[in-house]
Amino acid sequence: MASSTAPLATFYPPDRSPFQLEHLPTDALRVGDGFYDGNRRYRIADVWHSIDGSEPFNWGMHVWLEDVSGTSADRLAASEPEYFS
Repeated sequence: MASSTAPLATFYPPDRSPFQLEHLPTDALRVGDGFYDGNRRYRIADVWHSIDGSEPFNWGMHVWLEDVSGTSADRLAASEPEYFS
């Protein structure tokens, strides 16, 4: 099955305002995947796809994140501790 692309993905980190990225494959992000924004490390807690055309969950992908930075689930930092210290 071919992958399709969502026009917009909205990310909801627990520690700051939501942010958006464009043109991500709809099958690229799954619950449990890691996500690194260049500063904090997150796990994807939930993913919803919306075809609603109204606020607050407009059409596109909505991704909720859990901050794992500095926890036992922070495998990225565990693999390169000097880089993330």
